[in-house]
Amino acid sequence: MTAAPLIVSAILVGVLTAVVLYRTAHVKKNVDMDVLDIKKVKVDTSRVSANVREKVKKLPIKTEDPEAVVGAISGLVREETERLLEEITDEIIKDKFVSNVTHELRTPIVAMQKAMAILQGHDAGALNDTQSNFLGIVSRNLGHLSRLVEDLLDIAKIDSGKMRFKSVPTRLDKLILDACDTLDTWAKSKDIQIVRKIEGNFPEINLDPDKITQVLNNLIGNAVKFTPQGGKITVQSVWSPDNTKVVVSITDTGIGIAKEDVPKLFGRFQQFGDQQGVAGTGLGLSIAKEIVERHGGQISVASEEKKGSSFTFTLPVKPVRNLGG
Repeated sequence: MTAAPLIVSAILVGVLTAVVLYRTAHVKKNVDMDVLDIKKVKVDTSRVSANVREKVKKLPIKTEDPEAVVGAISGLVREETERLLEEITDEIIKDKFVSNVTHELRTPIVAMQKAMAILQGHDAGALNDTQSNFLGIVSRNLGHLSRLVEDLLDIAKIDSGKMRFKSVPTRLDKLILDACDTLDTWAKSKDIQIVRKIEGNFPEINLDPDKITQVLNNLIGNAVKFTPQGGKITVQSVWSPDNTKVVVSITDTGIGIAKEDVPKLFGRFQQFGDQQGVAGTGLGLSIAKEIVERHGGQISVASEEKKGSSFTFTLPVKPVRNLGG
């Protein structure tokens, strides 16, 4: 049960609980309990309590009348809690819907990608130039849709606590170089140079190689995506001064981010300024942040509009407990 004290004028006037009121809201909305799991929701009772306190100050009642005070506060608590739980219920239903829809989309997308591979490989017959061009367009859009679905699935796993990590001894420098090699062809198509500054003698670190590769592909891929023709990307890894963690940075000469937008950058579905004209889901950085933090590290960004950005994340050398959970 989630609870918070209600204090007005330094006097404890009650305790706000979420469970009983949640059931009331549930019955009112007639929502299947299998769809809703209140245990997975962080109920912000402090916000409700703060709102109640503010409204109590504006009530036209006399403080020497305890019964009137308690009655008025009870009404406000009910009103604020029902409003909060309406938001929670709607959020859970939305998350469940997104999870179900993305799972349903995944299968036909994979089937279409397999069919496209057969057509583009000429296994179903020769193609003329016009047909090849059209198939290329379809293939690229399918790729974008597939990435969107995968990002949405990752977000659903994060929200439900079902994102699993496997911790194995891994050479981080090799992961970084592999990610650079993977994206090098794309970078060269834009005449962008990827400079690798990888410190040697890295030991094996216990981490999830697939998840960290996902972070690297997202950060380096974003750098390629938002760096104009002829630009440069520097991927660097060094030891922290105390040798307790590895610091990885991806710095570009791209379009940069406005100062006021930087604090919102790791939020979901966030794209700003000129970035809005470039294809993307707006989820990659949010997922990258979750992955890095689950490894016990931190991620940050420094950016200046029209001059470029530098994304930095750290990973501790010491294994993180329960990473695989």
